[in-house]
Amino acid sequence: MWHRLAEEETWTFVRLAEYALRLRRKRMRLPSPFSRREVVAFLLEFRVKVQMVRDSFEELPGVALFDFGGETLFKSEPFQQARMLYVNQAGMV
Repeated sequence: MWHRLAEEETWTFVRLAEYALRLRRKRMRLPSPFSRREVVAFLLEFRVKVQMVRDSFEELPGVALFDFGGETLFKSEPFQQARMLYVNQAGMV
């Protein structure tokens, strides 16, 4: 569902993903995102996570879907593979 939204209804994807981030933070009693820049960074990371699941990468790291994965995600083997595969797509570097 998330992948379809990202591909076909981008603004709905953005709104729902931001809502999910804020809801998770509220439920976990964590501070709400403090800036638009933080939200945009999350949205970009979330989009990559969704694409990695859609592309059936194996052994995805155990990170929160609706929050930042941080070093655990970025240093994982699946993310490194995805980075190489997606490097020329949608401006990902």
